[in-house]
Amino acid sequence: MAMLGIEPSYDKLLQLYLYKELIAAKFKKNLPLLSGGTSITLPMLENQVIPTDINHFRVGEAAFFGVSPLANEQFLDLNTQTFEFKANIIELEEKKLVPEGVMSDANIGQTSNFAKSSVGEQSNKVILDFGLLDVNQEDLTAFDEGVSFVGTTSDMTVVDVGENRNKDGHQRFKVGDTLSFRVNYMAVARLLNSKFIGKVFN
Repeated sequence: MAMLGIEPSYDKLLQLYLYKELIAAKFKKNLPLLSGGTSITLPMLENQVIPTDINHFRVGEAAFFGVSPLANEQFLDLNTQTFEFKANIIELEEKKLVPEGVMSDANIGQTSNFAKSSVGEQSNKVILDFGLLDVNQEDLTAFDEGVSFVGTTSDMTVVDVGENRNKDGHQRFKVGDTLSFRVNYMAVARLLNSKFIGKVFN
């Protein structure tokens, strides 16, 4: 159900219980566990609207991310800041918002779109040391305000950091610094399986 986006309900879980009873009767086997619960069913458990015969829960996202996937909101008082992804700045340079030349598909099949009003404007671009082989940029959200994704390749990602100045006028980022990102479930799954990404457990 979760894979296809079907919301859990009392009736569906009750149907699961009936299937369990049929299987147990046909094969004359006692099935002590009936696993019908995941992070998405936790609100139903909290509201006591789950059949009592559902006695096994496979809770992952709520345990590690503190959210119930159905509404993608914090569940009870669970911690939602368990993971953080840090990328190294390997290049920083002020460049034109709209590069010169004819636009066509990039090496990953995407075409960039720029507003006509951006022609001639300058901005600071940062190259980070990760790419699509490590994680999809759509699964990341920068902690720092004013940081936006520009594009990505297999092993590098470019972000725009605007004027790259703090409120006091000093430079915000420089080569060698790191940028931090919030990560969702899929990002963590990919990053933990990447042999190119260092893991630090606190």
